[in-house]
Amino acid sequence: MGAAAVEFRGVENLVYAEVTEDTLENYATGEVKILAPVAEISKAIEQSSSTSYYDNMPKIVINAAGADTITCTVAVLDLETAADITGQTWDEGTGALIEGTFAPKYFALGYKMGLTDGTSRYVWRLKGTFTQPEETSVTKDAGTDTNNQSVDFTGVGTIHRFVRSDGSAKSVVVDERDGKCDVSNWFDEVVTPDTLLPLTPVTPPVVPPGGLSDTPASLAVNSVPVAADSPVIEPKNNPVVEPVAAPVDSTMTPVQDPAATPVDSTTTPVQDPAANSGA
Repeated sequence: MGAAAVEFRGVENLVYAEVTEDTLENYATGEVKILAPVAEISKAIEQSSSTSYYDNMPKIVINAAGADTITCTVAVLDLETAADITGQTWDEGTGALIEGTFAPKYFALGYKMGLTDGTSRYVWRLKGTFTQPEETSVTKDAGTDTNNQSVDFTGVGTIHRFVRSDGSAKSVVVDERDGKCDVSNWFDEVVTPDTLLPLTPVTPPVVPPGGLSDTPASLAVNSVPVAADSPVIEPKNNPVVEPVAAPVDSTMTPVQDPAATPVDSTTTPVQDPAANSGA
């Protein structure tokens, strides 16, 4: 059974970030910024191929791919952004773009393209440069025509070698419809092959047929399997602790048993009246 047919429909979230480091040891980027509201994105790949013939038949095809050209049709760029992506001078005090000599910088480019099934394709192009934005403006007439701008991003491979790609990388592309990658924070920072996060759905807890037990967890006994050749450890007998009598305080008066109280010899005994009647 083939996959469902989908087409591109929609584009949004066109952002960029400066590549601050690209070495064999590390790849790093700066803050993610909005480039401009986007109307269209197209990609062209510089590629070539040649065929070698042997025994009057084509035997070997050699393919080679060069840089990627991403053409972004956008609303008119603000001058500060135009200065940033082209390496020209931006005068903050007057808000002026001073065109002249420029120092090209490398950037990463991110965006999202819609699909007709309601999902999106997420893209980060990891390294490239921007061309000078093209602009056209015509006189007003009775019509409603307007003009936007076009800026090209020429993408190349990184110097840094990523673990997941086992080498250099040009871009990272994820289809939401595959349901395998977490794209919830896609535009917070540049996503590289090594910072991709798998989508891990939350698995609900399995409730036994009888419901959850009321037995406290502290009273639950875990059964741990024991290998047949494991030595049996006998529990040690707890030593019997003999009670220790409390010491007697010599200053305390002992309590006498009334039955053991001695008779005072100086006390006059009480006579029985019946014994005096016979006198």
